[in-house]
Amino acid sequence: LQVNNGSEIYDTAGTVTVNGDITVTAGTFDLANQSMNVAGGDVNVVGIFLGKNPVTSCNNTGTLTVSGTGNIGGAGTFSPCKLTIDGTSTLAGALTVTGDLTINTSKSLSTGAGSYAVAINCGAACAGGSYSNNGTFTANSGTVAFGATGGSKTLAGNMTGTSAFNNLTFNGAGGGWSFSNDVEVVTDMTVTAGTVALNSKNLTVSGGDITTSSTASITCVACTAGTVTLSGGGTVGGGTGTITFYNFTLSGSANTTTLGTDITISND
Repeated sequence: LQVNNGSEIYDTAGTVTVNGDITVTAGTFDLANQSMNVAGGDVNVVGIFLGKNPVTSCNNTGTLTVSGTGNIGGAGTFSPCKLTIDGTSTLAGALTVTGDLTINTSKSLSTGAGSYAVAINCGAACAGGSYSNNGTFTANSGTVAFGATGGSKTLAGNMTGTSAFNNLTFNGAGGGWSFSNDVEVVTDMTVTAGTVALNSKNLTVSGGDITTSSTASITCVACTAGTVTLSGGGTVGGGTGTITFYNFTLSGSANTTTLGTDITISND
């Protein structure tokens, strides 16, 4: 399927199945909250590919499912409402998913040679989505950024080892995210706005910085387990928001950790 007319917006009216690849060279391709299956593996975007126009109208129902092996995105705007990886996908440009991002079992998503950014966010006008990795996510040196205006968003599945995040950020007034499994961040974690619930899971930040602001909180309500480990020197906090850990461990005798705000440690 090819779209190549810079003056047109192409809408879908039902589920679309593409046995090969899709290329948006010019113009806007709007899924209009419908679902699409791309079996060839390539979603080439030089123009604009949207799950719904405008993206703030995404209702988190229409899903773009990509199977096969190939590149997704490109120099254009690539913003599906929901994205499911059911093959081996490599980013060829920045990705914004306004709803849920899912990597199926034994499947993979890589940020590619450009370490392209991944955003699960649609700005201030909609609720955002959750992340579920049942396969492999290769972050390289890229950033995964979450934004939401509502709570009950989850980070689940494989998020350590080969599927660890490089930089992980959260930023959404009224947003709430919780960990369903252990999380590893190779570099730093930043919570600019909203609440991150550790949920008795382990969090390891190797770069050493867990940065928060006055509108951000990290909580561990009713936690019975879970350790936050810093294995690099850096800063914890930075604003007046609440920070609560169950267990807190500093790893590395040569590293120095500076508190930027008060923190509460419930256990050790």
